Amino acid sequence: MNTAKASRRFSSAHSLAELVIILLAICASIDVVIGGYQVTLLSGALTEQADLITDNNTTQKLRTLQLVARFTTFVVFLIWFYRAHRNLQALGIRRGRYSSPWAVVLFLVPILNLFYAYDLVKELWRQSSPDLGFSDAFLKQHAFAFENYPSKTALVGLWWGFTIASVFAARISALMTGSWIDLISDAFAVVASILLMVIVKNIDARQEEKYRRLTLDAVTRKAIDLVVATEFSRAASSKN
Repeated sequence: MNTAKASRRFSSAHSLAELVIILLAICASIDVVIGGYQVTLLSGALTEQADLITDNNTTQKLRTLQLVARFTTFVVFLIWFYRAHRNLQALGIRRGRYSSPWAVVLFLVPILNLFYAYDLVKELWRQSSPDLGFSDAFLKQHAFAFENYPSKTALVGLWWGFTIASVFAARISALMTGSWIDLISDAFAVVASILLMVIVKNIDARQEEKYRRLTLDAVTRKAIDLVVATEFSRAASSKN
């Protein structure tokens, strides 16, 4: 799905990453509030007819707020993901499995996104590793200054697992009005949001660190080339 293209300039997605994290925190907070409210309802604390009517209105408002928050977060997440994915070329990844536009499209296609959303985030994590694309000599030279960044993580699998579980539980809850399944769905959603916050933060940090290393490597190479050219010039002058 992807072809080699001219290298792009690195465009930091740090601000977008921070916005995504804030929105995910808001989503998690709303889910917690709704969960607490659901516990109150399911415990039988409200029995009067007036209370039940008020409850229905409150529940509808909270669910609407939840829907708006999740939709907004999803849109901003896709914008961040597109920016971060486009940065891969600037970070030395010449040919990935997916182009950036395709990556976003696959998030939106029903059924396909059940697999590709997980695979895309996993690939972005791996290819954003600051340890990829550098010579062993460069890494050994800065071994004490550089932190090690593993290419694999269980976070992505856990995030997607809790996300699927939350959606699945919500579907069951729609068929079982007034059950605890809705509460379980929100609990899974909270965990998924927290995991995605950690994933986004780490991918952003990995890309920023890799760009810093690329800049350092370029400066080091230029310095070495300058020293070699100077020595060669001196040698040539001494022969003359």
